[in-house]
Amino acid sequence: MIKTVGASAVIKYKNKYIFEIQKRHKWYHCSGSNIVIGIGCIGGSIENEESPIETLRREVKEEIKTKINIIEWNSPFTINSNLEVNTIESKLEENLFFDWYGTREPYKKNRICVFLGEVIGDPFPGDLPGLLVADIELLIECIKNQSTIKHCINKGMEIINKEEIPLEAKIKGVGTVKKLEELYENHKSRIKHLL
Repeated sequence: MIKTVGASAVIKYKNKYIFEIQKRHKWYHCSGSNIVIGIGCIGGSIENEESPIETLRREVKEEIKTKINIIEWNSPFTINSNLEVNTIESKLEENLFFDWYGTREPYKKNRICVFLGEVIGDPFPGDLPGLLVADIELLIECIKNQSTIKHCINKGMEIINKEEIPLEAKIKGVGTVKKLEELYENHKSRIKHLL
């Protein structure tokens, strides 16, 4: 049985998009002093009997200390566990941008709902160490090249942080950002309006 376990959003902010810098306990420490930090979309796990939209609104408040407008969207699609992309014929959630499923057991039946949003006000990290403000194409390029945070800043990305973020740490896409990478590489037409 398919279970909706989370919600996230691709959130517009100042003509770019805002992403989470993952919490410190999720940072990957390689040999030596190399650190890899995951960059993801704002969102999280569904709690109790929340709807995906309720989850998203709660997570936005917790993670970026603000609210978002959900952008109307009428052409949802799905990325199944085999990474195939198909149009969704019936709407389960209003304004769903796309949904995706885990690629390995036991997560193949776990569904994540993704929405498009726009920040209301000025975001600041709540329960996150920092936020990354970036153009999606540039973010994907930097992830693909395993760029450092310092390189990302030099390329024009902005960091909004409440904790020190190591500038020599490399970045990688996680969760929904990983799905945006896959879409960019294989189904660019699905996200062309974001680029």
